[in-house]
This record gives sequence, structure tokens and C-alpha cells, in this order.
Amino acid sequence: MKIVYVVLTLMAVGFLAGSFYISYDVLSQGSTDLYPTWKAAQLFWKENVNPYDERIGQESQETIYGRPAKENEDEFQFVYPFYSIFHIGPLALLEFQWAAAIYIEVLLIGLLAAMALSLNMIHWLPSPIVLAVLLLFTLLGYFTVRGLLLAQPGFLVYIFHLMALWAIAKNRDTLAGVMLAFSTLKPQNSFLVVPLVLLWAFVIHRRRILTAFAGVFASLLVVSFILEPDWFDSWLDRVTGYAGYAATYPTAYILADIFPEPLDTVLYGVFSGLLVLFMLNFWKALLWDGDTNNLWWVFFLTATVTLMISPRTATTSYVEMYPVLYITAMLMSHKKQIWIVVVGALVLLFGYWVLHIATVPPKSEGGAGREARIVYVVFPVLILALLWGYRRSWPQLDSTTPAG
Repeated sequence: MKIVYVVLTLMAVGFLAGSFYISYDVLSQGSTDLYPTWKAAQLFWKENVNPYDERIGQESQETIYGRPAKENEDEFQFVYPFYSIFHIGPLALLEFQWAAAIYIEVLLIGLLAAMALSLNMIHWLPSPIVLAVLLLFTLLGYFTVRGLLLAQPGFLVYIFHLMALWAIAKNRDTLAGVMLAFSTLKPQNSFLVVPLVLLWAFVIHRRRILTAFAGVFASLLVVSFILEPDWFDSWLDRVTGYAGYAATYPTAYILADIFPEPLDTVLYGVFSGLLVLFMLNFWKALLWDGDTNNLWWVFFLTATVTLMISPRTATTSYVEMYPVLYITAMLMSHKKQIWIVVVGALVLLFGYWVLHIATVPPKSEGGAGREARIVYVVFPVLILALLWGYRRSWPQLDSTTPAG
């Protein structure tokens, strides 16, 4: 048995060393989603420059493009809430390649930890072959690789959400509240799921979730206003400007954009409204009709709807929906459908890469840096179908005993 532990330890060390080498030597060469946040943190801590100053975008563009951004190109401005620079921490003091490599390694380990927490939460140990294909998809799936190449902070939001759900399942309510507060660093991914969990906690008297969230979130805001009193207005200006150059499309917008103007704008609102009404029907069942044990299903439905309607949604945020695949794999495995799980995971893994490569826009439209709209649509629609198809057999959370 000791030999097994030694071998596993050596394998883990080898994996970490190898992945860090790849992160430093390969992945850190991109990391364009991280760069503006890193630059904003660096200039703020070293020179007290407002993170929303034009200088952030100018220096980011010079580093990434080697020139100022052209019309309709990403301006690489800092567009997150002020307190998001806190999570960069001491990485702001390092040169960018080292900072990016460490950050990517944290994201990678966090993805694996989120998968482990998901399986632990539902009390499932997959068979070796199912575990292997789930790991393969988690590590090499299109959304994972793209997110790691860009060093996408949205991965952290997913990790914080999973840690919050796991903490709720284990009655560690203070930890859950803290993780929910941290997840607000990217509001477009959290603006529905965080209120859902807070309302649920209020309904079933899990007050520590509420107090922990309120304490941490208030602290983040207070410190932000102390350090940069007018950050909120500056942030809103940046968010408004971001909509003018960001090439990201929620599913509801893509479906509406089939129609001519101004009908497309109206239909985007209609499609988004219908999805929200569909979601709120299950919020009602969870919060008012006594179905409080169904938090997990409603949470992932809410996360999926969020990504389908949020005005600026990148496919790198689709990792938020990975646990739906894990839980679906568990339910199918229990029905002795292991080979369907294996084949389905492999088809999804390779199929999405084929879909992206076959539909990537030409260089005149951004080349590999952009994605065809169908890449945005297929996965959330699939996840929505899985959620609906397995809604009656979804694992339940025992919410009857508040944390002590």
C-alpha cells in the first residue's frame, strides 16, 4: 500500500511540474484575458494609477498588439469591479510571464478540485474508465483549453461557486458565504446565482451564509471605496464602453440576430425574458413551494440561463456547466449506461474542437481569436436539455438541518 501512495505522489508531482512548465513556456504567451487585470493591479500598487485609467488599455494594447487597437478590436481595458485586483495579490509584483504561469496553474488545479468537489458532493466514485474520460474532458475540452490559454478569471468564479455548493452540502455555511462573495469578481457570471443561494439560505434559516456573504462583500466594497473613492462610476463607464468592442454573444442574442433590425433587439429581450420566466418558475418551487432540497438542479439551471442571456458571455465561462455533465454521467452510470457516457464524453470532447476548427472565422474577422456563433449555442442548449431530461432523478440536497 505504501508503494501505491509513493507512486501516486510521484505522479502528482510530475503532473504539477509538467503542467507548470507548459503554463510558463506555452500558455503564458497568450493570457490576454489576465493581462489588463494584472497591469491594473501592478500600476495601482506601484504607482497609484486608477485601474480604469486609459493608460491601462494603452499599455495592454501595446504589449498584445504592438500598436493601439483598431476599431472593433478588443481594447483590453480593465472592466472588472475594483476589488478584483485583490485576487491578483503578489502576482502584480512579478513579471507577467511568471505571474501568468502561476495564475494558470491555480486555475488548472482549481478545475480539478471543482471536479473532485462535484463528485464528493454527490457521493459518487466513478468507475476507472468513466473517471478517465471525465478527466480527459475536464483537462482537454475546448472551453478548458481556451480558458487556460487566455488565463480567464471566469474560471475562478466557477471554482468559487462549486466551493460554495460543496460547503453548503457539508454544512460549512461560513465558507459558503465567503465563496459567494468572492465569486462576484465577475458579476455577469454571478448576478443570478448569488441572489438565488442567498434567498434559499434566508428561506431555510441558514443565516451564516447570509452573514458571511454580507461581511465579506461589504468589506470588499468598503476597502475599494477607501482606496479609490470614485471607482464605481469609472467601472460603469468601462462596462458601457466594453459593449462596443467585445465580440461575445449570449445564446438568446444569437437566436434573435437571425431576424432583421430592429426586430432582433426586441426578440433578444423576448427570448431572454422567456428564459428568465422559465427559470423563475423553478425558483418559486424551490423558495416558496417547499422544494428546498432541489437547490443543485435550480442552481445549475440558473447558471445556464445566466450564460444564455448575459450581454457579454464568453465560451470560457461554460466551464460553469461542467458539473451538469458529471451528474448526468453519474445518473447514466447508475442505469448501466457506462459506454454511452464514455462515447458521449469523447464525442463532446473531440466534436467541439472539430466544430470550432470547421467554423472559425477568416483572418479578416479575427481568425482563431474569434469564434463562430454556433460555438456559443450548442453547449448551453445541450446542458439545458440534460437538465430538463434528468430533472426528476437529479440528486437532492438535505437542507433540513441548518448549520450549527
